[in-house]
Amino acid sequence: MAISKIVTNSLANTGVTAGDFGNTNTAISVTINEKGQITRVVNVAIGGVSGGGGGGGSGEEGFNPFLLAGM
Repeated sequence: MAISKIVTNSLANTGVTAGDFGNTNTAISVTINEKGQITRVVNVAIGGVSGGGGGGGSGEEGFNPFLLAGM
């Protein structure tokens, strides 16, 4: 039996739907269990990000990835 078959058959379903996450208006929040498996992925609206302008900023001043992770 091929190794890929053994590994595939021994992994438990985590309940995460396969697909693409995040876009220009959302970031993703990922939960990983003690075995390193992704057990939860959700899109989170990005707020406080302004588009360009005369301030010379990067436009990312309002985004804090640690808030998404609950840190």
